[in-house]
Amino acid sequence: MATNNPRDTVLEFIEAINERSVERIVGLMTEDHVFTDSCGGQGKGRPHMREGWKEYFRMMPEYKIDIDKVVAEGNLVMAIGKASGVYSVDGKISEENRWSIPAAWYGVVSEGLVSEWRVFCDLKPLYRIIDRCEQEK
Repeated sequence: MATNNPRDTVLEFIEAINERSVERIVGLMTEDHVFTDSCGGQGKGRPHMREGWKEYFRMMPEYKIDIDKVVAEGNLVMAIGKASGVYSVDGKISEENRWSIPAAWYGVVSEGLVSEWRVFCDLKPLYRIIDRCEQEK
């Protein structure tokens, strides 16, 4: 359940992501939620994000966010740490497809829900894994 404290709301959102609980994630979003990935791509609204998270967890079934530092100012929250996971090929998990990268997340909280979520990271290590897997097919 979302709180009135933006920092706590973002930490709860991250907890839901780490549980890979799509319905809990979506329940912590505003109806007009905007997600921006590290390449600038955007997803908007709960229905679109529900499908986006389902697909992402299918590709990255062990995705996890580890937070080292959280900075909050008003309704703006920045979390800094690392993202990790394993890229799944046709539902199969291989240790050689495991990755971990430094990352940061920026959240805007409105009335106890996350209205904006931005990811900042260098995806080159993950793209190398995906490219290798595609070449092996």
